[in-house]
Amino acid sequence: MTKKLHPDPDLEALVQRLNDDASESPESVDETPSQPRMHEAPRYALAEPTEADHRALDRLLDEARRRHASDLLLVAGNVPMLRCNGRLTATSADPLTPESAAQRCAALLPDARRAELEQHGSCDFSVRHSESGVLRVNVHRERGFWAASVRLLPKEAPEFEALHLPKELQKLAELQRGLILVTGPTGSGKSTTLAALVRRILANRTAHVITIEDPVEFEH
Repeated sequence: MTKKLHPDPDLEALVQRLNDDASESPESVDETPSQPRMHEAPRYALAEPTEADHRALDRLLDEARRRHASDLLLVAGNVPMLRCNGRLTATSADPLTPESAAQRCAALLPDARRAELEQHGSCDFSVRHSESGVLRVNVHRERGFWAASVRLLPKEAPEFEALHLPKELQKLAELQRGLILVTGPTGSGKSTTLAALVRRILANRTAHVITIEDPVEFEH
C-alpha cells in the first residue's frame, strides 16, 4: 500500500519566501565577508621585485638553511614558517602582510612563469639560488592573496651512505634491466633516494642516464 503525499501549505509558503529572498538584487543584500574568497583575483599584483625584496627573501632562505629546514612557507597574515624534521616552526621574521607576501612571491618568480601564473592561478618551477642552491617552488593564490611553498633541495645529489638506508637498496643501482618503483607521500624522500641511486650508477659504471623531472631537482 502506498501513501499519497500531500503538499503542506505552511512549508510551501516558507519555500516561497526563501525563493523570494534569493531572487533579491545584490544591492538589497548586505554582504560584508571577513575574508576574500578563494576564487577571487589577488588584491596585490606581483610587481617587479626590488633589491629590498630580494634581500628579504635571502634572509628567509639563509635562516632555512641554517636550521636545516626542508621547506619555507609564505602565507599572508602569518609569520614565514619552516618545516624542520617534519614539524612547522616559525621564523624570526615579522608576519607577512598581503603586500609583503606578494613581494616575496615576486622575488621567487621567474619572468617566464608570470603568464602561466596569471592564467592558471598557480605554477610550479625550480630556480637556482646563488647561496641556497636549487629551490622547488609553488606560487599560488590562497584566500585571495599570493602565497608560496619553497622546497630547499640539497646542493648536490647525496651519497647513498649519507641517507642511512638499508644496504640492500644499493643493489638496485647494480641492476641492468627491470622496473623499480619508489613510492611514498610528499616529503618522504623519493626524489632524494632516486638521486642517490643515479649518483651511484654514474660513479660505478659507464652509462647513459636520462632523468625526466618537472621541475628539475638534481643535476648530476
